[in-house]
Amino acid sequence: MNLLASNDLDAATSLMLALVDSSRTPLLLLDGDLHVVAASASFYSGFEANPLHTLGRLLSELGSGEWGRPQLGAVLKAAVSGLEDIQTYEMDLTRRHRETRTVVLTVHKLEYGVGEQVRLMVTIADVTEARAAELFKK
Repeated sequence: MNLLASNDLDAATSLMLALVDSSRTPLLLLDGDLHVVAASASFYSGFEANPLHTLGRLLSELGSGEWGRPQLGAVLKAAVSGLEDIQTYEMDLTRRHRETRTVVLTVHKLEYGVGEQVRLMVTIADVTEARAAELFKK
């Protein structure tokens, strides 16, 4: 575990938020209760999300509730508790008036200081075309 002074924690938090925002891969930073702390610009554009309707909200409340799957919630809670990092959690993301997309989520619990709140980094890869190509080859 990393021991950082208070001003180092502020710098670490600022750096973490800057890295999230600039990620080319759709990325969410969640707190231990699964509220969105930060999201990358690529998440906002890729999933047509509005920062005003994203930040501070529960993941399950995003969009029309398409992120509110009980199994996804259970996987994320397991990551919060520190049981394990989730290397690949695949799900179909069905949104109103949009094509269903197959996405793979990778979840890592971040620990960056003593007494700091839990943070989860969730990366999201859209693998819809790859899965369709696999089916076409069979």
